[in-house]
Amino acid sequence: MKYILFEVCEMGKSREQTMENILKAAKKKFGERGYEGTSIQEIAKEAKVNVAMASYYFNGKENLYYEVFKKYGLANELPNFLEKNQFNPINAIKEYLTVFATHIKENPEIGALAYEEIIKESARLEKIKPYFIGNFEQLKEILQEGEKQGVFHFFSINHTIHWITSIVLFPKFKKFIDSLGPNETNDTNHEWMPEDLVNRIISALTDKPNI
Repeated sequence: MKYILFEVCEMGKSREQTMENILKAAKKKFGERGYEGTSIQEIAKEAKVNVAMASYYFNGKENLYYEVFKKYGLANELPNFLEKNQFNPINAIKEYLTVFATHIKENPEIGALAYEEIIKESARLEKIKPYFIGNFEQLKEILQEGEKQGVFHFFSINHTIHWITSIVLFPKFKKFIDSLGPNETNDTNHEWMPEDLVNRIISALTDKPNI
């Protein structure tokens, strides 16, 4: 009896590990070529499983795509940064951006895929929104509180959210900017580090423009 239970447990662990491998492979391949450019066959090959197994566990490519966002998204892990920081907007946005930027740095595929879906206004956007839309809603609340307290300055909250999330979701944009001309500093890293990115954004928000 104990042997049978051990076998069942081992089978369960094996199944979980296989699903984990498929999700990691899917994140990588979708990140490289996007949803349309990636096939379930490529994902199965990357995960070192057969195509039938990959399809069986996730019921096809589309559901697997959503599971990647569910697994590696950030929305469900975020605390309320304003409440946590006693409604200090600078501390709140600093912690928010640090968590957000670090997560995207560790999972750059999610940022690139989310950005692509938003730009294309794809039919899949509504289904993946729950896995990252909370990030934007919190950002809006923090910005509104900062403006209310007179510590953040901007002309449009929607435009401000756009440029902040564009930089955070797509950090490799810095590489494109760097390629346009001589580098202003000795920085040879083509991606902003989370701390540097956070400081630049806060500096821009707290700088009162001359109208």
